[in-house]
Amino acid sequence: MSNIIKLESIKDKENSGIKALNLKKLISNGLPVPAGFVITTNAFKKFLSANRLDNKIGELLGKSVGSNLYDIYKEIEELILDAQIPDSLYNEIKNAYEELSVGKEVKELGGLALDLVKAGRNQAFVAVRSSPTNEDLKQMNAILSAQGMGQLGKSIKRCWAGLFSPRAIINSKNKGYQNFPLIAVIVQKMVNAEKSGILYTSNPDNGNAEQMVIEAMWGIGSSVSAGFIIPDEYILNKNTGKVINKRIRKKLWSIEIDGGTGKLIKRRIPNERINIQVMSDSELKTIFEIAESIGSESQEIEWGIERNRVHIIQARKENILEEIQAEEIPGKLLLDGIPVSNGKIKGKAKIVLSSADFDKVEEGDIIVTDSVRMEMDELLSRAIGIVTDHGGRRCRASIIANEKNIPCIVGTENATTTLKDGQQVVLMNGKVYKLESVSEYMQPETESFHEPQGIHDGVIATNVKLSLTFPEVDEEIINKCDGIGILKSESFLTNHGKHPILFARESSEDVIDKIVSNVGRVAKMFYPKTVWYKLLDMKTNELKGLEFGEEEDLEDNSLLGWHGIRRSLDQQDLLRCEMEAIEKLNQQGITNIGVLVPFASTIDEFRMFKEMYPSVGRIKTGLVVGTPSSGLEVESFCKEGVSYVLIDIDVLTQLVLGVDRNNKKITRLYSETSPAVLNIVRQIVQKCKKHGIETCIAGDSCSDPQTAEKFVEVGIGSISTDVESIDRIKAAIARTEKKLLLDNVRGRQEEYRPAVQSSDPSSKVSGYPSNADL
Repeated sequence: MSNIIKLESIKDKENSGIKALNLKKLISNGLPVPAGFVITTNAFKKFLSANRLDNKIGELLGKSVGSNLYDIYKEIEELILDAQIPDSLYNEIKNAYEELSVGKEVKELGGLALDLVKAGRNQAFVAVRSSPTNEDLKQMNAILSAQGMGQLGKSIKRCWAGLFSPRAIINSKNKGYQNFPLIAVIVQKMVNAEKSGILYTSNPDNGNAEQMVIEAMWGIGSSVSAGFIIPDEYILNKNTGKVINKRIRKKLWSIEIDGGTGKLIKRRIPNERINIQVMSDSELKTIFEIAESIGSESQEIEWGIERNRVHIIQARKENILEEIQAEEIPGKLLLDGIPVSNGKIKGKAKIVLSSADFDKVEEGDIIVTDSVRMEMDELLSRAIGIVTDHGGRRCRASIIANEKNIPCIVGTENATTTLKDGQQVVLMNGKVYKLESVSEYMQPETESFHEPQGIHDGVIATNVKLSLTFPEVDEEIINKCDGIGILKSESFLTNHGKHPILFARESSEDVIDKIVSNVGRVAKMFYPKTVWYKLLDMKTNELKGLEFGEEEDLEDNSLLGWHGIRRSLDQQDLLRCEMEAIEKLNQQGITNIGVLVPFASTIDEFRMFKEMYPSVGRIKTGLVVGTPSSGLEVESFCKEGVSYVLIDIDVLTQLVLGVDRNNKKITRLYSETSPAVLNIVRQIVQKCKKHGIETCIAGDSCSDPQTAEKFVEVGIGSISTDVESIDRIKAAIARTEKKLLLDNVRGRQEEYRPAVQSSDPSSKVSGYPSNADL
């Protein structure tokens, strides 16, 4: 049996999987499907047999009863990733990939001619997708933008490993399968889409065969499946192609291929494109014409537009919802979204924002979250309904809900901040209703005292700042935050694809103008709130992918290498431009900009920076604490004139614990809330408070409410987070501050109560606080 089959030559699903067979049908209909091949189920069996993985995987699956399925999946994934693809199979894959990269005709030339062509052409970027043979496994792993045999081999193995994800294990058990099903893998040329989406050949909300629905977003379509945006929606008359209705959404992010590295990156959408419709009339017409050639069967067609050309990426059977007919509205409408799996259900809403919330979810609860991630698959087996802030009809939440046949509403935008934890709600037809007949779940207070003012009014003591990777922000965000905790410069100093230090050396005026324009725009928007601009801090491996970056040394550990202020002081071309630009803005009256000095190890580095740039005395200067040494010696920096200390919790955690968070073998040891990390954060806060210096914390974990609560508990002055997380981080801060206040008040009451001797209830013993004092 064949190990490799071209897409156009596929004959059955048993060897190629359902997705691959669907692509073959589209190709036969003359549709523009990217070239590719399938690695068959026979190849998968050969891989398992050669590495003797069948029994090992079987033993692990045998332990799945009562175990954490995600942990089992990660163990199986590690087994598969560490195993070798047999040489004969590897060579077959390599030959097919080379032909995809250079073309069949060139491949057949062979020898020197082939080597010359290969030397002049890049290896193809490819999309690698699972193609299961079983209808019940609807969403498996997909790896986009892989290049070269190293990345391709790893991507193939990740797709094989996806067969043992928590969802796949649960589905196999529910269906009573004795053996795990087989899987094929599709390898196709990558579509670097400027726009993408899904075509539904019938209206999925009601099954109307006279209508079709087109969802569209900027960039590559994985932003919807990942669940962090809500796509535009266009409803078309299926006979005429006329737009009957459209819903234009606010689209803050896109997934794109980085021109320098070829990696997928999450990119902020420019302000002028956030609220405009993605599709032009001519593009809608092209998609409509493609739909006409597909046939009468209801299908979901994933598409992408690259350089004005539409490509069909994959197809599957469409899921049609049946609207629930209700005699009466069940209660007050709280919010609505996109119905992706219908039904009428009532239950208790549980807000799930991180793994710390998993334990509170009980059998029969409705899970409310921003988006559904793989580690939540097992948790969802307890749920009777799902509601999300983000996502479209093909996001992970949608697919899981349909597998479980439970109601699911996605794209509500604000479910996690509108609904209350424990609130009784009803889900029906894409709407969430308050269940009027049941008292809302509340945790009663058993003690009576006058509660401190402010917390219930939304006033919090810990500031919430905004972390900006791109110098663009909606005006509505300005009033929600207390300034910019960190504005990174990488996006606008490298968007031309050139090495920023060399660019500054050759075109210093252009670099200064670029900084003045981008930083000045943000500072004017937020005036008088402070905008903290972080001096460029790029590691050598990040610079190596840029034009003229080939001269960069390959460091064994770039995190510990030549970057931050240590490099800026050695190569001052860019640093000089940055300081001149900030000084220029200062002279223009834009005085709310501070400069952040990154990755300092010693006080001598900071002193050298001050001596070289006298303007430091006129401009606010802050310190980024990433190294443990700068954290332990933070008092010296305070005495030297620092007015703001930002803790880079991602870097600090790695260096305190000695853990590379990108190394899958030791990521279990990485935790921003480990006692050692929190202890050094607490010390930094206390020393800064002693000198009246503001502290702030930033990093990926600052979008997680549970982690933010820990930072509030150690006394951090402000938390800097991303745009999407501001509301939930504020809510987490309010909860934590209230708890701390209540604990403090209760502690003081217990401390003073033994001193009360008088039997007169109206007497006030000296030292016992009155309600006014509280």
